[in-house]
Amino acid sequence: MRAFLPGVFPPSPAQRFFLGCLLAAATLAVGCSPESPPGSATDEASEADSALWSTIQRLEDQRIEGSEELKEALTADQAAERARAARAMGRIQSSTYAEALAAAVQDADPRVQREALFALGQLGLARGATPPPSAVQAAQRVLSGDDGELKPLAAEALGKLAPEGAAQELTPLLAAEDEELRAAAAHALFRLRFVPVWRAQVEQAPELPEAAVTALAGALADPSVEVRRAAAHAFSRYDAAPAVAALTEALEDEDSWVRVWSVRALGRSGEAVNPESLAPALADADAQVRTEAVLAARRLEQPAVVPVALAEDSSFHVRAAVAAVLGAREDGASLSPLSALAEDSSVTVRSAAVQALAQRRGAGFIDQLQALAQDEDWRLRLAAGRAAASAELEGAGRPVLERLVEDPDTRVLTAALQGLVASGDAAPAVEDALTADDLAVRGTAVLLVPEAGLSDPLVSLGRALEASTGDDWVEIREGVVDALVQVEGGEALLTILAQEDPASSVRSRARTALAQQDVSVPAAPATDPPGPSPLLGQAPAEDVRVVLQTSRGDLVLRVLASEAPVHAANFLDLVDRGFYDGLLWHRVVSNFVIQGGDPRGDGWGSGDRTLRDEINPVPFRRGTVGMPKAGKDTGGCQIFITHLPTPHLDGNYTVFGQVEEGLEVIDLLEVGDRIESARRL
Repeated sequence: MRAFLPGVFPPSPAQRFFLGCLLAAATLAVGCSPESPPGSATDEASEADSALWSTIQRLEDQRIEGSEELKEALTADQAAERARAARAMGRIQSSTYAEALAAAVQDADPRVQREALFALGQLGLARGATPPPSAVQAAQRVLSGDDGELKPLAAEALGKLAPEGAAQELTPLLAAEDEELRAAAAHALFRLRFVPVWRAQVEQAPELPEAAVTALAGALADPSVEVRRAAAHAFSRYDAAPAVAALTEALEDEDSWVRVWSVRALGRSGEAVNPESLAPALADADAQVRTEAVLAARRLEQPAVVPVALAEDSSFHVRAAVAAVLGAREDGASLSPLSALAEDSSVTVRSAAVQALAQRRGAGFIDQLQALAQDEDWRLRLAAGRAAASAELEGAGRPVLERLVEDPDTRVLTAALQGLVASGDAAPAVEDALTADDLAVRGTAVLLVPEAGLSDPLVSLGRALEASTGDDWVEIREGVVDALVQVEGGEALLTILAQEDPASSVRSRARTALAQQDVSVPAAPATDPPGPSPLLGQAPAEDVRVVLQTSRGDLVLRVLASEAPVHAANFLDLVDRGFYDGLLWHRVVSNFVIQGGDPRGDGWGSGDRTLRDEINPVPFRRGTVGMPKAGKDTGGCQIFITHLPTPHLDGNYTVFGQVEEGLEVIDLLEVGDRIESARRL
């Protein structure tokens, strides 16, 4: 299963990013040229020696570690070549390049310095990585030096490297004169908590020192909106009890994103929050803030503070959140509005209301669920399946689940399978699904093994492995690794996978899992580098504009050919083939992303593509187009577009486009809406 990002939302399959897509051998049409130097004008490519440029691209693409050729390229005559070599090292993410990059930070050309600092930070984001001392020291030298333009990049790098004690170095920067440095320091302090979890080194984010929390709280009142945004975002994923007073004041900030992240932080801060303090956000003029405020009330288990009048909000995101909250109410006055939401014009709202009504009415709602389980709309059958697993039904929903686990739509079937596990006695259904011919069904079953009550989980996972050989089933084997971590005695099978699986992503995942469990990790086997990407060197010479005509309006994207050339070539190839025409937006998460482009429509589709990451310094803003993945170098045919800035994705996912027109459309798209056509402009 192609998970988007661990810990962004509760890790249910419905909240994960799926891809598939093994790389096609087709090349693009005549008229394309090799990528341009990073961060430079296209005509600067003439500066670079074409042979060296191609060598750098090849070494990056094949993920060659410790290459002397690449290190020599970092000392080439042309600055464009040196900068390109630094970016390649960052994408390979090998500590074997740490010392060369540290030296390149002192290059005479600012482009090379910037790329080297960015690449050093990327070394800290590799799964299971330990920050190389030379990388940390290089960032520290810049922070203690006089180059004000490089200091924000050094702060970013130090945050990604996340060495012990970095908070003490970063906290004083929140009082720096330069606002860009203050914002970078706030983001870096956030990363000190986020990165250890991302690297799979800890399960819970480490706490920041009290001085850092106090300084971040003070930054919520900074005169710069960028600093206030960064500080609010730094609190938004974690319990922020010490900063509740400052976050409450920030609900009156003039900037809507400061308000969104502040109310999100309050929603995670438990008993330290006065529920009545959410009132300004619940009445906010911005729908994203109102949505987040309702979600915060739900997290705080304070549904009574949400005005029932919000059930008539103009935004389906707000109404869907309200429906979920009303499911936890007990007053009779809220039942009628909730019932009305079950007839809403938005299928997202209707689905949320169905699940909430099951929570409110328990077994008394079973007849409605039986009817919905036969609805023509798969989205409502899906909602019925999720509702049938509600604890309030006290097992009465099991017949609904048993019906839906035979549903022809894998989206419905897999949800029913999860529901059966949640309701107990699901072992037979999971055992059968472990060798199902469908990727989604088998993949879901593998992830359910630890909680399915199987008589011998290790034997069951072994059966799934035996049935999942070959490239088409790599993500199933990745799922087996994740399941083995939770199964007693799984270390032996993990060790075999770490040494013998033919897929590097599976071997790497298994090695990281063993390291997490303090098990001796076997030496990495020697393997041949992967073959070159078929679309390497096929990016257009300039950025290209593409229009996605959707069922809610048009989105005009700029495809960033120079920043992510293979991703750009891949996307444009699929556009030219008409691949996206008629495909669904299969996943929508309020205040986060929309995702689509899956030919199956369930998130498990295979467009016969596999892309290696092309991480670049472009940040995830509102409307940024990115590539979902299950792990390093597993991108493909699907896309996601962000509802609002998502700094925690920066450096972790490939940016290859930006919505330039039609931003309002991304707020209107729901699950089941379509990309009617995709065409170059």
